[in-house]
Amino acid sequence: MSYLRHLLAFYNLPRHVIKSIVDPLGSHGDRGTSKAIDLTSYANIPDTVAAKLIKLFTDVNGNEPRVQTTEKKNLLISYILVLGLMIDDYRADPYDLAVELRMSISDLKRHYMEIGCKFKAVKEADRGAVDLRSAQRLYEAVLPVPLQFPTLRNTPKRKR
Repeated sequence: MSYLRHLLAFYNLPRHVIKSIVDPLGSHGDRGTSKAIDLTSYANIPDTVAAKLIKLFTDVNGNEPRVQTTEKKNLLISYILVLGLMIDDYRADPYDLAVELRMSISDLKRHYMEIGCKFKAVKEADRGAVDLRSAQRLYEAVLPVPLQFPTLRNTPKRKR
């Protein structure tokens, strides 16, 4: 749960902070500059976890500031979704993470489907004590375990 909290904190960092992050293990950046930001003090992320997050989810090109490309941002979202699914026994209400990630459920649904989740509607009787006008508990993302990938079918082409 704490690792998921650190991933969400890293996801919600503003762009200017990502450009000024200093790697706590010293691979890039100088803590002495006035623009340097330490994730331990800024977002309460421990040094070892911050170093791993910086390495996985940001890019550095020479002396340029750190950037978080769209590819790295999508990778971070995938990590968050998979970890959330593992915590909730491979079932998740997309509403919860959509609020945390500040995304619409339809945008988040695309990410869930990329990692192999199936969506199903939750019956009104199973929704519990939730406001029926809310989007919460309308759908459930389920990751079928073990994963079964679709097989490719090679059919011979017809001659005309």
